Amino acid sequence: MKFRLEYGLLVLGICSCFAFYSAISKPKNEHKNIEINLLKHSEPPKAVASDSLFESNILRKDVVNYAATFLKTTYKVAGQDPRGFDCSGYVSYIFKNFKVDLYTSAVHMYKQGVFINPHEAQEGDVIFFTGSDAKVREVGHVGIIVSKKGETIRFIHASSGRDYCVKYDSLTSPYYISRYMGIKNMLDPK
Repeated sequence: MKFRLEYGLLVLGICSCFAFYSAISKPKNEHKNIEINLLKHSEPPKAVASDSLFESNILRKDVVNYAATFLKTTYKVAGQDPRGFDCSGYVSYIFKNFKVDLYTSAVHMYKQGVFINPHEAQEGDVIFFTGSDAKVREVGHVGIIVSKKGETIRFIHASSGRDYCVKYDSLTSPYYISRYMGIKNMLDPK
């Protein structure tokens, strides 16, 4: 019995020494190899940028699609909800749905965002015009661009004109060309 106990302790001691030796004899740079392998598999910055661009394009489409759900909604002076919109109340209401806070005044909204070249305009950008008198060169009207980059600029807006509702128009119209003030990116200004 004494022999078995001593033999068992001897075997246990040898196994423990073997386990200890195995643990301390691993190469010390094993962790560095793992880190290097992780770095080799990381995403390049370009992929992150394209994901961001992809998300921005989806957001822009969503803004335009949501804006279209209010087509023919009645124009209402100082209106800021689906019971009736004025131009800036409409644009502000649409963007608020996407967690972008814009002023409810076209004049103040014009101070937000980043100006962009009309040739770079794309769906979801905001277009500004003078009020109904084109000779007075201050902002008085606003809409949301619905056309894609490179297309003729079309926009959706709450019009106080003949139709008196939310509708589509085009920058090709002499009426809007004469009143054009600028286009701003409000969704992903850089």
